[in-house]
Amino acid sequence: MTASDSPLQTDLRDSLRSLTKAADSLKTLSDMLDQQPQSLLFGKPSQGAK
Repeated sequence: MTASDSPLQTDLRDSLRSLTKAADSLKTLSDMLDQQPQSLLFGKPSQGAK
């Protein structure tokens, strides 16, 4: 159970990676909404229209 190659450790590591990715995505979303709150109504602006 506590060995570094045990299934529990592997699953925990994978879960933490997934949580980190989700947290990073939420951070990106919140930063974008902080800068452009209208995007909730009108969508994300095109790359050329910054």
